[in-house]
Amino acid sequence: MDKSHPLLSHQYSIASRLSDKFESAVVITDKSSGSESSKNLTIIDLEFSNLPKFLKLFTLIKTSVKVVFRYKPQVVFYHMVDLHAAILSPFFKILGVRQVLWYAHAHKSWKLNCAMYFVDFLVTSTSGSFPKVSARKQKKLRIIGQAIDSLEFPLAWKERGEFTHAVSVGRLDQIGRAHV
Repeated sequence: MDKSHPLLSHQYSIASRLSDKFESAVVITDKSSGSESSKNLTIIDLEFSNLPKFLKLFTLIKTSVKVVFRYKPQVVFYHMVDLHAAILSPFFKILGVRQVLWYAHAHKSWKLNCAMYFVDFLVTSTSGSFPKVSARKQKKLRIIGQAIDSLEFPLAWKERGEFTHAVSVGRLDQIGRAHV
């Protein structure tokens, strides 16, 4: 949630646009650039990058409990934080708060196994970006595809005319749905 981060600054834009769809939205993060909160978006920076693991865990739980009692959320969305989901999902399940875990790795960790038991939905981009799971857990899985926010990448180079040669650096394959 750091607006000044060269790679992850888009996260604030996404959170801000999503918050327009809710009366209130809260983002709990471990790094922000300060005063990004708006009328219906609250960003809570855990500020625990230099803490020992035990204190990070304690800070996460304490902050989450405060958020629940202050904001009374109807849904919790975990983005690529299977450890956080494993720790917090039993608490939210007891309170009846719906939970969604976005996870896009083929690796199946003990943290993911634990979280899968408590969350209501598992979301991933492609079938190849999520580990094989039992039929019962498969019912929770939603595969939604991949997307790029074209507003974040205006592609000014298109105005320069037609290109005849291209170089790709990175992965182009069926899992990434890069159809040629």
